[in-house]
Amino acid sequence: MKRAGFKRTTPAALSGDAIRLMLHLQDVASINNLADNFPHVVNKLAELWKRPMHADRYFDELMLDMRGGRAGFPLGVINEIGDLYNHYRSTVFPVQQDAWGKGLYF
Repeated sequence: MKRAGFKRTTPAALSGDAIRLMLHLQDVASINNLADNFPHVVNKLAELWKRPMHADRYFDELMLDMRGGRAGFPLGVINEIGDLYNHYRSTVFPVQQDAWGKGLYF
């Protein structure tokens, strides 16, 4: 079904930064499904990788339907995004917890 004003474009090619990110992550978080089906997402992640506030916001946009009516990602891609996010928040830019936050999680 074609919507008025909506133009489907061909998938973007992976940028050099995206390829470098994939090579860097290959042993900890495979994102091959994501790169094959949604290269523009990997390009954006590579662009935001060293900017945690922006990357966190983008991860949220990927996992939550902010616009409504979206089909969502296939399960394999969702798993890859989840694994990548977990690696990002535990290793790349770990979430800092204060004394109050630590008390809430045993």
